[in-house]
Amino acid sequence: MGGFNFLPQRTQSTQRITLVTSVLNIVSFVTNYYLHFPTFSLMINLLFVYGTLLQPGNDFAEYLNLNCTYVSPGKIRGLLYDIGEYPGAVITNNTDGYIHGSIFKLLHPKENLRVIDNYEGFGPEQDHPNLYIRSVVSVETDPGFVNAWIYLYNLPVDGLLQITAGNYAEYIEQKKIPR
Repeated sequence: MGGFNFLPQRTQSTQRITLVTSVLNIVSFVTNYYLHFPTFSLMINLLFVYGTLLQPGNDFAEYLNLNCTYVSPGKIRGLLYDIGEYPGAVITNNTDGYIHGSIFKLLHPKENLRVIDNYEGFGPEQDHPNLYIRSVVSVETDPGFVNAWIYLYNLPVDGLLQITAGNYAEYIEQKKIPR
């Protein structure tokens, strides 16, 4: 014999819809939380670097090489600027240009990001506005796309020289050649 149902059919259906809506709202909140507050999201263990962290002789590049594993080259759609002693990446869909760099796997994401955050001028203890912000981007690689952390330039770029080829290492080499 079936159980006796005290609730009208419409109420049970409404409860199911409310439950599904609540679950979707929770999933949406968690997703937005991790995207908007990347300091607390350590689910991503890849880092895309495009500038001084790739330069031989840079102490933090050496830190990266000792505490991370090189994965592959990659590129993202955006613009790269010469900030002076380092480059600054700006994400924009209004360009055909790419920023070229390398992907590293963070061996100890929390500690690795803390060290690099400090180097990049990102975090609550840094000057505000932060020089860079850490964000998650989709990086194009030969086999496909991967999500990785990136440090994006966080100040105005008006008047800065754009690195049109999007490759900081090549740009630095070209600057060394006397003309």
